[in-house]
Amino acid sequence: NLMGEAHETMYMPPPGAEDEEDTESGDEEEEREEHRILFATVDLLCANEHVLRYLFTRYEDRNRAPHAKSTTTPTPPPGISFSGFRSFLHEFEMFPTFLAVSQLQTIFDEAFAVPLFATARDKEDAATAFGGGARGTPRNRGDGASSQTTRKLTFILFVEAIVRTALTIFNSDERDKKQLPTIVEKLSALLTFIN
Repeated sequence: NLMGEAHETMYMPPPGAEDEEDTESGDEEEEREEHRILFATVDLLCANEHVLRYLFTRYEDRNRAPHAKSTTTPTPPPGISFSGFRSFLHEFEMFPTFLAVSQLQTIFDEAFAVPLFATARDKEDAATAFGGGARGTPRNRGDGASSQTTRKLTFILFVEAIVRTALTIFNSDERDKKQLPTIVEKLSALLTFIN
C-alpha cells in the first residue's frame, strides 16, 4: 500500500528530533506548521486512496483503448500518459475550464521533475525517467511532445499531479486564496469536486 507507506514515512521523526531542546525559534515553529500541514495532506490522501486508485486504474493507458496483440510490439509500461491525464481532467471538466494547456503540461512535467511526496529512490527514478540529472532537471524539454508520448505517471506521481492540480486551480484568484488558504483545503475541495 503506497499511500500507507508514504503516511508512515511522513510520521517518522527527523533525525536528532529527540535531542532537541524545548526552546523553539520562529523558524522551528514555522517548520512545525509546515509538517502539520504536510501530515494533514497525507492523511487526506490516505482517506481518499480508494478513489485515487480507482481513477488511476480507469485512466491508466492499458485501460484506455484496446490494442492489437503483436509479437514484435512490447507491452507498454503501466501508468498514465499525458493524454490520459488530460482525458481525466477533461472528463471532470477541469480542463480546459480551469486549466490552460500550458498549466496542464507544467503540472504533468513537475510531477516528474520535483516530486512532493516521493521517497529519495522514487525521486531518483523519476529524474531518470524524465531524462534529467540527479536533481530531476530535464535535459531536452523542447515543446513537450516527447514527454507527452513517453513518460507515464505512476500511482504516486498521479497523486502528486492531483495535488498540483488543486494548487493550480485554487490559486487562480484572491477569493480562492482567502477561502482555501492551505493545501489541505484546496485538495479537499478538489477531491469533493471529483467525488
